[in-house]
Amino acid sequence: MCTSLTIVLPGLEADHLREAVRRATEAGERCASRHEIVIVDEGRSDDTIALAGALAARDPRVRLVIQASKHDMARTGVAAARMEWVVIARAGFPFDQLAAFVERTDKPAEPRGPRAALRRLRDTVARG
Repeated sequence: MCTSLTIVLPGLEADHLREAVRRATEAGERCASRHEIVIVDEGRSDDTIALAGALAARDPRVRLVIQASKHDMARTGVAAARMEWVVIARAGFPFDQLAAFVERTDKPAEPRGPRAALRRLRDTVARG
């Protein structure tokens, strides 16, 4: 489990937004001590902004960021992130696999290469 996680939802249409926020919330609760969801929209004329605003009003972990164009919505979401980890979840994102991914990547990487092998050998010999 990671300490804190931002899940960025860039450019989702209203038809998919409610379900994406529900799934992102469930994934965030499984994967992190604290999480937030950042919805990024380019100000389209459908119901997306109204729906995102309603979702944000109900849950303080959900925020809406509106920008002027479709370009770099993921980057805008990352810039708005307040948590340690950031995941960009486009349409069809496999939220059910997020916990396993965080678990695998939340561990320190094992050093590789000849020097690391020598250190492991030295440590093994030293332990006797």
